[in-house]
Amino acid sequence: FSKKVDYFFSLIGFLGSMLGTIIGIVGPFIAPLFLFSGLSGKKFIATKSACQFMTQLSKVLIFTTVLKTNMTHISSQAIYILPGIIIGTIVAKSVLEKINLKILNIVINFGLIIIGSSLVLKTI
Repeated sequence: FSKKVDYFFSLIGFLGSMLGTIIGIVGPFIAPLFLFSGLSGKKFIATKSACQFMTQLSKVLIFTTVLKTNMTHISSQAIYILPGIIIGTIVAKSVLEKINLKILNIVINFGLIIIGSSLVLKTI
């Protein structure tokens, strides 16, 4: 990556963490930025997933340490959701290995349009 792209990813990180903390939804906002940066296919999904993981981990750490939020009430839910996350990731990886990159980019863009549209319509 060039320095210009590195700064672009810093901007994505800032926007993702700010929006994630305020409204709780990050994906529809940062995904187009990753696509505009030229990432596609597995690189797009891996980079976006890593970014969201770091954002969520940071939020948990900040809320529990700085804001003294008690998260014990969701710990059992977190334990139950973990197998679903692992199985979903394995299934998605196998689908990614079989799908055409061009079709994947169309699916990603279509999904972003649907998610973005539903967010806009919910505010009206």
